[in-house]
Amino acid sequence: MKSRVKVKDHPTLERDLKTNAIISNDKNGYERYMAERNLRESQQSRIDYLETELMEIKRLLMKGKLDFE
Repeated sequence: MKSRVKVKDHPTLERDLKTNAIISNDKNGYERYMAERNLRESQQSRIDYLETELMEIKRLLMKGKLDFE
């Protein structure tokens, strides 16, 4: 017995007959999603790093300003 059947009018979707869940079998779509997700995570890491560096520069500038007074 098949465990999945195609969803009518949706070529990349299947229904699991045991759990009644809808499952995507679009491998290209999944790979595209993962590439975009990894890019977003990389960009967020870069932003976090730059924010940390900026806070450190600000701290050093403020410390230097207080030392001159």
